[in-house]
Amino acid sequence: MKMHKIATLSVAAVASLALVACGADNGTQEPAPAMTAGSPSEVDPPAETAEPAETETPAETAAPAETAPEATPDETPAVEAGSAADATTARDLAVAHILEETGTEGIVIDQDLENRQGRWDVDVLAGDTVYEVKVHTVDGTAMTDDQEGADGDDRAAAAATVTIGEAIEAALAHTPGIVEDASWDDDGGGRWEIEVVPAAGGDDVEIHVDPSSGEVVGTDN
Repeated sequence: MKMHKIATLSVAAVASLALVACGADNGTQEPAPAMTAGSPSEVDPPAETAEPAETETPAETAAPAETAPEATPDETPAVEAGSAADATTARDLAVAHILEETGTEGIVIDQDLENRQGRWDVDVLAGDTVYEVKVHTVDGTAMTDDQEGADGDDRAAAAATVTIGEAIEAALAHTPGIVEDASWDDDGGGRWEIEVVPAAGGDDVEIHVDPSSGEVVGTDN
């Protein structure tokens, strides 16, 4: 009887084990591991990024209006041929030329306007010689054209208290216009004779200027 009971127990134990094995095979599935924060998961697709707003193209700036170039004054303003200023320039050029050529500073004793383009014949006494100088006041050139020995009238003109330039100014103050000729006249003990083309029109006028006082002492037409 005892042996039968043991056998029965053994059979029951084996049956229990078999049931356990079957239960395992029928498989109780292991629980899925828990999702951790770092684990990948189904992620919502990224939201569509908004396209950048179209920026307005800056309006084209209007090109600055072209400004007319400023008028530049001439480097040397035009001087009327035969004017007092033009006559002064002619004398200065002639004296400078003779000084450079001879080393002697001369004195102008006669000047004649050759044409209305600023060309003058200027006589310069330097030492005992009178030099005839061709001068162009427009381009500033001067050249010796002739020379001769000085005489008494030449020396008297050079020694006058009133210079030829001062005599020209006195004549133009009396009769405004253009100087055609300025020279020494030995009449009446000597005087300056200035020939002027009047600005008001009419015939040329010879104006006599006292070489001591600078006063106009007479005129001839």
